[in-house]
Amino acid sequence: MPSFLYCPGGHRTRSIKIRDAAISLSEGKAIGSCEKHGRQLQYRIEHTYGNDPEGTLYEYVVTRAIRLKTRLADDEEYDPFLLVLTDRKTGKEQILPTFWAFGKSGTQRGGQFPPLLSLREWKRLFSQLRKRRK
Repeated sequence: MPSFLYCPGGHRTRSIKIRDAAISLSEGKAIGSCEKHGRQLQYRIEHTYGNDPEGTLYEYVVTRAIRLKTRLADDEEYDPFLLVLTDRKTGKEQILPTFWAFGKSGTQRGGQFPPLLSLREWKRLFSQLRKRRK
């Protein structure tokens, strides 16, 4: 899933790292503003489903982020988040679990790696989300 920062004025920007944008959202802060237009930036994610024969592109805006600040059993350094995505067309929300692994870069998603956690670890992370929402 390609993710990027987007200016509502119509262009992408790279002045802020994606991980830093997620941290800002998790702290209830604005991501930043466009250097060109001064408008508030959005964190967007585009996605197509592999089994969709028409290759429909779905566009989401990350409206909220929860930084979990937990560690895996082997104490590997990673920064896990739950991202609340809002579909730009329908307004429906989804939750995307993801994380950044320290010292790993050069991917097409700016250091964001697919979540490779066990079912037990995901259940633990989601239970933390439920506790934080109350």
